[in-house]
Amino acid sequence: MMTWDDLINILRGPAPHETLQSMQDDGSLNDFLPEVSALFAIPQPEKHHPEGDAGAHTLLALKIACQLTDDPMVRFAVLVHDVGKAETPPEILPKHHDHNRRGIPLVERMCKRLDAPEPYRDFAVKATEWHMFTHVAHEAKPAKLVKVFQAFDALSSEAGWNRFMLVCEADARGRGGHENDPFPQRGYMDSVLRETREVVGTGSYDPNRHRIVGKYTSPIHP
Repeated sequence: MMTWDDLINILRGPAPHETLQSMQDDGSLNDFLPEVSALFAIPQPEKHHPEGDAGAHTLLALKIACQLTDDPMVRFAVLVHDVGKAETPPEILPKHHDHNRRGIPLVERMCKRLDAPEPYRDFAVKATEWHMFTHVAHEAKPAKLVKVFQAFDALSSEAGWNRFMLVCEADARGRGGHENDPFPQRGYMDSVLRETREVVGTGSYDPNRHRIVGKYTSPIHP
């Protein structure tokens, strides 16, 4: 029986996506990580995911994550970020509405079974819940933006936020033909975060009285 340490050793390796693909091919991934194995053959919209099924996307995103960082916490979060797609109701496939929320209990179950350290579990759960947010951040209300920042302790610390942005970038670029795309969402979100930190730091931030405009936090005029 493989353990959490075995998984971390795989994720620390130079090509964990290849190791996990080999395990999927020989059937051992289903024994070790059934939540990830279940993603293979789950269809996705071809327009957004020309690489193929949800399993192919997960491993391609993991490959990108390995190019971005050697942090195993980020790599683990990328590995599990889309497990909720295996729970999508068949009648709405190949779309995957709310797969982020469906994935939360699966990530929690996986972490409990593997006895994952609490920091890995907590970050992976939050990344699973919020990884879609960067696609709609420019439309979000201030209160929602601040909620995301707070989820990763971004108003007072860089580490969790930087990890989350790496997960989101790996997800965005982990699509066939998009591996070398820029990730402008990072610049936008970072600029909003900096502005929000300044407002929060003055003690004057009120989500009912401020809105995010581009990279600025501005008063809402009646």
